Amino acid sequence: MSESIIKYTVSLDKKAREEISKLEEEKVLLDQKVKDEAKALKEKLDKENKEKLETAKKDYIQEIEDRKNKELTHYKAQFQNMEEQFGKNEEQWIEEIFQECIKA
Repeated sequence: MSESIIKYTVSLDKKAREEISKLEEEKVLLDQKVKDEAKALKEKLDKENKEKLETAKKDYIQEIEDRKNKELTHYKAQFQNMEEQFGKNEEQWIEEIFQECIKA
């Protein structure tokens, strides 16, 4: 009777160690799977962030170019306006400056 109890106990111990071994192998596989999925997720997020940054950079460059063109157009219009005013009033302004210089 004691021999059968010992055999039974040894058999249970062996089964328990085999189950523990299987669970440890599963744990290693799961740990690796988690690492792989984390790496894949990080790569995906890095790629998405890079794409968003590139898009933002292109948008920013386009906005700067648009502003530059708008300001250049405005500057040219103002400059042309000033040239026209100078052309119309040149003689009068020279005379006014001359008169002020004589008074002083």
